[in-house]
Amino acid sequence: MRRLLAVLLILGVVMAAGCIGDSVGLTKEKVLNAINSIERGEYTTNASVVLRAVSDELNRTITIEEYIHVTGAFDNRRNLEKGHIDVRVKYLGIETKISWPYFTNGSNVYFNVEGKWYSMPLDNELTEFANGSLNVDFIEKLLSKKNVEMKRVEGGYYFKTNVTFEEILNATGREFINTILKDENVMNITTESGYVEVKIRGDGMPYWIHEYLNLIVSIRDPLEGDTDNMYLTINETTELRNINGDVMITVPKGIEEAKPLDEILG
Repeated sequence: MRRLLAVLLILGVVMAAGCIGDSVGLTKEKVLNAINSIERGEYTTNASVVLRAVSDELNRTITIEEYIHVTGAFDNRRNLEKGHIDVRVKYLGIETKISWPYFTNGSNVYFNVEGKWYSMPLDNELTEFANGSLNVDFIEKLLSKKNVEMKRVEGGYYFKTNVTFEEILNATGREFINTILKDENVMNITTESGYVEVKIRGDGMPYWIHEYLNLIVSIRDPLEGDTDNMYLTINETTELRNINGDVMITVPKGIEEAKPLDEILG
């Protein structure tokens, strides 16, 4: 059950933004140049993942809620990132919380748990939110996939475009997600509704990204052979600030002695 939940929750962190036309004076090239100029910055991400499934055994609808709050900073020149992640999971009336500082160096993410550092590979479902600068990378990858109508707003531009899970997956191309979807028990993923909103400064720099997906995930019970539907709703908002400003990231002490996080997760 725990692995199944991890498989479903990771679906909520592969979303990003759409493509831009030039009818209102903002060209795709201008946005691409702005994105490519990003060397460092800070971000705040708030996300919720709500899973609903009917339990025949309990004769009720089971709801699992996950809420994530992340504040972080990144330095693309040195391939470093640091921040703090807070996660709340509510299930059957029980609420579980974690609150961990984190640090990444391009190959691993390190979490500080009760004063000790533990490591995990970056291609892991728990580590996606500890790499918030990926949201900007997704915008660049999606620019060539969709055309959207830009609107002038105070402070720059805004667009909203409908998206499907398949469009987002194809744009991100994350091998870890592809591996999960090859699981023989995940039969189908249907997008009921989905969209992305993006706010962009006048110079072409994206600074606010909101993603929403409402999915039906069909999963086969490996024991009974039946296929059941689970309903997954994902909301995520990321705000970027202090882009190319004064961001200092140092390597924390104790990183070299970090043990695998699996040792405490079980």
